[in-house]
Amino acid sequence: MTILWLVSWYPNRLSPFDGDFIRRQAEAAALYADIHVIFVVKDEEGKVTKTVAVEECSQGRLRETIIYYHVAPRHIFSSLVSAMRYRKLYLQAVTKHIEAFGKPVLLHAHVAMKAGWIAALASKKWKIPFILTEHWTGYLKEADDRLDNRPALFRRLTAKVLAQAEEILVVSDYLGKAMQAHFPRLEYSVVPNVVNTAIFFPGKQLPQHPHRFIHISNMNYQKNADNMLKAFASLAGKGYDFRLELYGTAGPGLQALAKSLALENRVFFRGEVSQPELADAIRASHALILYSRYETFGCVLIEANACAVPVIVSDIPVFHERVREGENGLFALPNSVDDIAGKIAAFMDGQYRFDPLTIAATAEKYSYEAVGRMLADCYALY
Repeated sequence: MTILWLVSWYPNRLSPFDGDFIRRQAEAAALYADIHVIFVVKDEEGKVTKTVAVEECSQGRLRETIIYYHVAPRHIFSSLVSAMRYRKLYLQAVTKHIEAFGKPVLLHAHVAMKAGWIAALASKKWKIPFILTEHWTGYLKEADDRLDNRPALFRRLTAKVLAQAEEILVVSDYLGKAMQAHFPRLEYSVVPNVVNTAIFFPGKQLPQHPHRFIHISNMNYQKNADNMLKAFASLAGKGYDFRLELYGTAGPGLQALAKSLALENRVFFRGEVSQPELADAIRASHALILYSRYETFGCVLIEANACAVPVIVSDIPVFHERVREGENGLFALPNSVDDIAGKIAAFMDGQYRFDPLTIAATAEKYSYEAVGRMLADCYALY
């Protein structure tokens, strides 16, 4: 069984961590089927190529084809030229796959725009059914970049792709319901993101003091890292002893905020690191903090839990699909510096006791084997 994946986001040389959760789903699916991932990405600055470059890699039953293309940014019609080249290169790659391996059983697109649009075109041209997994936060009413604010053509194409897909998969029930608010007739099934338990696993118990916390994100508006820092500044003013390490892309504004809050000796920005390094950092922490304004899943939560580390999160609906209060984490009221500070303080004061084995067990349903089997069962229908 060969499944051809057409993806909107995927790790690549220009952005090594972009869509890494999609790659992990591909790795899980490849336990049960032959998966060929095709990803086309614009190299706007010409870092990889000034024309077109193709990279291919195979590991086990997973094959990856990444195609880079360059469009001069100052071209008067650069956006149109880019869209046309994107479409052409994707369809050429599908043609090449079919010539080499025959027609795939199924096309599996990730994110309606833009790879889902390509999957719809390819499905019609070669008479291959396609399904779609959606991850995009833009369907959420609370997102800053929302579907409602996108151009009319984007909205029409999104609706068309969703209507033509044989099946819609979503990574959380919350995302599915948000999509139904835009498209009431839409039906969906939940297939969650995965955690690599060969990398994320429990470590040794840590000394209680000082308390060590970790935050992992791109630290944009969605992740609400600024209010998290303000909460820790409040705790520092009350004499609490802690260390907070932040992994991911932090802009100069957030680093300046940490400095203005006198947190230089307590808060450390570590940048982006590999998954094994990240797992080691999680195991060296007492808790993970994710105080997001909105999410469609929250992969770092299941990674922390797989390491037997509890999480302290914002009380938003999607996190209730992952976290049970007092079992594998704690909830704090959204956008309340006082409440998140109070929950962190209560955690440091020992008001909550967590069982590491119980925490780790909550992540088992997100393993490669479990999620891979869910995808295999879906593929078996075609």
